[in-house]
Amino acid sequence: MHGMDGYLTMRQARRMVEANEFDENDIVVDVGSGFGGFLVELSKQVAFKNPLIGIELVDGLVEFTKTRLRKEGIKNIRIIKGSALELNKLIDKATIINVGWIIKHIDDDELITFLKAAFDVLEPGGKLFIFEFAPKTMSKMAHRAFHALKLRTNEEIASILESIGFEGIKQNRYAKYWIPVGKLSLTAIKP
Repeated sequence: MHGMDGYLTMRQARRMVEANEFDENDIVVDVGSGFGGFLVELSKQVAFKNPLIGIELVDGLVEFTKTRLRKEGIKNIRIIKGSALELNKLIDKATIINVGWIIKHIDDDELITFLKAAFDVLEPGGKLFIFEFAPKTMSKMAHRAFHALKLRTNEEIASILESIGFEGIKQNRYAKYWIPVGKLSLTAIKP
């Protein structure tokens, strides 16, 4: 486990597995894969037939995760250096896209670009899971920590998802954490 990234994403992965969100035939892509916690946990829980794919922009995290995977002997995870905004140039298709903790770093136009790219690569019936902090009455400490970030509500993101063509948009309960901020936790399906 690697700090908050590992803690949050590993718990989230376990909850999603327990809810039967994955099938061994899924093509799973984790956008903003960070230290790889989500993918490593999934690889331990489900015997996927396809390699799990992590997309990460930060060079240091890409190298760290590749080293971690080698050291831990994990061979069914592929890490790709790239931007969420170019998802449809980095991969051909996916049945599950998980995006956690990165959309607070992008502006509205970039968010739409990313969500359109996700829609393009998802197979019909494929699911998009979005996890992020959301605006809420925060403690003074949390407000100082998150004031410069672009936090959005579930309703704002759901509206954008619907305008792109996603259906079955609903709030999910996979991202539970103690941090004193709101949470954005949505599932959307490509028809």
